Amino acid sequence: MSVQPGDITIAITVFDRREFILQAIESVLQQPGAVRVIVVEDCGPDPTLKDFVLERFPRGVAYHRNSRRRGLFDNWNACLDLCTTPWLSILHDDDILLPEWLPAMLRLLEQAPGRGIYFGGNAQIDEGGRITLPPRSEAATDWEPIDLEAFAWNCCHYFPGNLFSVATLRTLGGFQKGSRFAGDWNAWFRLAAEAGGAFTRQPVACSRAIEDTRRGSVRVERSGFDQASTIVQRKRAFARLRRLGRCHDVTVRQMRAEARPRLGVILRHATSFAPRMLGYNLALMRMIRGVSGRYRLWCMAARFISPGMARTISRIWEKAACQKPRAPGDYALREPAPPGGQRAR
Repeated sequence: MSVQPGDITIAITVFDRREFILQAIESVLQQPGAVRVIVVEDCGPDPTLKDFVLERFPRGVAYHRNSRRRGLFDNWNACLDLCTTPWLSILHDDDILLPEWLPAMLRLLEQAPGRGIYFGGNAQIDEGGRITLPPRSEAATDWEPIDLEAFAWNCCHYFPGNLFSVATLRTLGGFQKGSRFAGDWNAWFRLAAEAGGAFTRQPVACSRAIEDTRRGSVRVERSGFDQASTIVQRKRAFARLRRLGRCHDVTVRQMRAEARPRLGVILRHATSFAPRMLGYNLALMRMIRGVSGRYRLWCMAARFISPGMARTISRIWEKAACQKPRAPGDYALREPAPPGGQRAR
């Protein structure tokens, strides 16, 4: 049976970023089909946010405010609970869908039926609000199966623009509400491993390329926990693949050797890392192999840098950085991409 737009719900999550939420909702309402739209607010600090949204969109949008703060991933469980259609897409309040999203998803559902999750390609919105689309290719409209081993190494499918089976994710237990960083990757991987997944390279959504400290992922990175969370998720993913008989053994040492601590984050924010996390990230850099350029020199230097020295370098670096404007995206200029893709959020 074919999937119709009315079989799809798009849930837009929000906490307190009213400066972006209207654009996100508009991008959903501009889809060429009548999907169900719901805004799910995680009991944010702005009591007027609901009125702000519904005044602009009095029709076509349902609004739900949690009675208590549930946190990022448990708020996604609220989206799952509120969904009354077979298919659900979750959109961050600072991301947008392109008009091609719905046609591309319906085409994927027809070309690769019976899968648990579907993804499309992504573009980026820079700090000036400009959208940068990747180069078009003839293959962009063709679908491809998700490579589970690459997906186990890294969350190589960007967050906005997903579509997944509500019943399947409910059966698998929903989102891991206590997760700090990899709750999306964990759920997407379980869906792809247990029910299959497909994607198209056609750009269907845009993520915002800004270093906003209201983002949970940015706060986790600046506290040094991102690589530890990534390695924990890799352990879970490869354990699932082994249970399914779909991969060879991968050791924890191999996983650590493929870690890629973000050099810019360490240089700028080592003073905010917990001592244990700073030592952990320096130890990961000492284990990295197969990289080149400036990042390799820093990995070699990490063999001789103590956490105290790293904090001193961070203070000097940050002081120097304050003397000149930082270009957008400065943080990620010199870190090599990990195998299988790069985590977006």
